[in-house]
Amino acid sequence: MNEAFKTRLKEAILDEIPELLEALQQHYEQIPSYQKGTFNQLKKEFIAQPNNFSLDGWRSRFLVLISGFKFDVEVPNTSSSGSPSNYSKPTVTQHHSGSGDNVAGDKIIGDKVMGDKIGKQINVGRDYIKTQYVNQGSSEENNGNRQKILFLSANPMDADRLQIDREYSTIQKRLESSSQRDTFELLNPALSVTVQDLIKAMNQKPEIVHFSGHGGGEKGILIANSLNEAQLMPTSAVKRLFRQHQDSTKLVILNACYSAEQAEVISQLDIYVVGMNDVADDGAAISFAGGLYSGLGEGKDVERAFDDAMIIIDTDYPNSSLNPEIWHKGEKLDL
Repeated sequence: MNEAFKTRLKEAILDEIPELLEALQQHYEQIPSYQKGTFNQLKKEFIAQPNNFSLDGWRSRFLVLISGFKFDVEVPNTSSSGSPSNYSKPTVTQHHSGSGDNVAGDKIIGDKVMGDKIGKQINVGRDYIKTQYVNQGSSEENNGNRQKILFLSANPMDADRLQIDREYSTIQKRLESSSQRDTFELLNPALSVTVQDLIKAMNQKPEIVHFSGHGGGEKGILIANSLNEAQLMPTSAVKRLFRQHQDSTKLVILNACYSAEQAEVISQLDIYVVGMNDVADDGAAISFAGGLYSGLGEGKDVERAFDDAMIIIDTDYPNSSLNPEIWHKGEKLDL
């Protein structure tokens, strides 16, 4: 679904993005309530465009968001007169006088005019989106009663490839189809996370933190460096990170090989933590995550949701090496 829209988004240049956001804004009420927060965050990020803004990174996160939508978004073809991204490319006139030495100078002037016009058009688009955001009210920003879910992933280019997008999409769908979906909010996913990304993302104070990636046994977990190469985050650093947020974090899922070591350590902070005590088969790990969030989405507590996930694994993957464990207060729970 929405393949044409996603293709357009992949190919869009900066000044074409406002038109696509406007098209999606028309379907705002159809966006699942737990995903509206992420949509609003992405809009605000595009409007503000901080110094570290990356269009490619922003685009990737937006594609992940819309991949789970169950409604069609029309792909804008031609813009109306009021469209924020409708502009005509100015003609560059090359005036030849004498030997034509002034041709380059006139082209530079023309390019500046074009750049100024495009720049103004982008600003118009941002203002339009900002107005729409303000007009829809602040109710979606005040989600104090919702449990925030932060999805983190690291799939360094020098490590075995994982189906991160499939796992995130599975979680989206399970929550969307659950009876208690309005009690959850999926935050903007942090993909290919570096240690700086982790610190920043955790400042959003999520109640549930889900990490999908590779584990390093007792040594730690693998995240990415600035070149998207594998970097070990030591277990001591992992515990230090969660210690800062132990008052807000209630559940951590480490969907990574041999992550039970970190699960035990983090759980000492009075946090429920799910970790793997063996190789995490990708298909089984994704099904486990789906079962866990289905249970949570039906209002079950962590232990009962864990049971649901294990029922699925025991039935659908009887020969899998996946061996999930759940820890709390430094003790492995016998479930």
